[in-house]
Amino acid sequence: MARSLTPNDIKRLAFSRFLYQEGIKHSRLPHPLSSTALLSFHDAVENFLGLTAEFLGVEVDPKISFMQYWGEVKAKTKIELPGRASMTKLNNARVSLKHHGHFPTTETIEQSRVQVVNFFNAAAPVVFNIDFDTVDMVDLVTQPEVGQLLREAQTHADIGDYSAAMAGLKMAFTELLRHYGGRVSMSSAQQTPFAFGPREPAFFKPRGHPELNELAAQVTYLRTVAQELREAIQMTSLGIDYPNYGRFAALVPPVHGYHNGEHRWYATKDDDRLTAENYSSCRLFVIESTLQAARADEVLDLLQTQADADRHPSGEYVERTWTGPAEAS
Repeated sequence: MARSLTPNDIKRLAFSRFLYQEGIKHSRLPHPLSSTALLSFHDAVENFLGLTAEFLGVEVDPKISFMQYWGEVKAKTKIELPGRASMTKLNNARVSLKHHGHFPTTETIEQSRVQVVNFFNAAAPVVFNIDFDTVDMVDLVTQPEVGQLLREAQTHADIGDYSAAMAGLKMAFTELLRHYGGRVSMSSAQQTPFAFGPREPAFFKPRGHPELNELAAQVTYLRTVAQELREAIQMTSLGIDYPNYGRFAALVPPVHGYHNGEHRWYATKDDDRLTAENYSSCRLFVIESTLQAARADEVLDLLQTQADADRHPSGEYVERTWTGPAEAS
């Protein structure tokens, strides 16, 4: 009898979905760069198959080949995995590309995309008793506040309130940048390397009225430029897809925070034109951005360790002077 899905199983399923989405993104590149989509599609299925064997209690050789999973699973569980013929085509195309340098056609790449999602949709209910569409990549998000806002936004999307759902996505993305661009910790004044200067006070206003005071107008202009540059540099330093951010920013509303903790945005008649596809693409952008930015977690951990050591030093500090090359002992 198969065991129940664990949180780690769900993360691995979400990772398969992420790899599949990466394949879709690669498939939109100019040919032959789009060929890398096949590698991501193949990795997505292989990750799924590895989890399938483990979930069903099927012990397999660590060197098992891609296509052997179907036979091993059937022999030991009597479960017939779907999609063997279509996955054979995917595997052959991947071998042809990776080992023989034969670039797949655009039609082959698109066919592979369809075959992979069909495989997932057919196999997930058979193996895990779930619909693959219910696998949520938010389970891969490591920043708790961002993950919470993404889940809350989804509740609004589920009832068709895409205005509120998009506002939630905007807040999640803002929280992501705040997470990496603030102080190392609440007890430390040190900023992270991704801060790029102190954050401007929320209600900062230059003295004077811009229409009457030329200096105030210049300050306002420079302030706006500095804010936008700071945010752009922060995003690119974290590996976030900035052109994709432009599309995201065009769809989500500006959300304003207030001293009392409220967040508000202006809902307009244009919000009625927002679609489930708009929401899904923006949600995927936020999730992918968190996964890219998570590479900086190690840096934050190192800074936190150093900050803790500075607060509780094990002994007195000793100032040393650089003397050039070390002398042999």
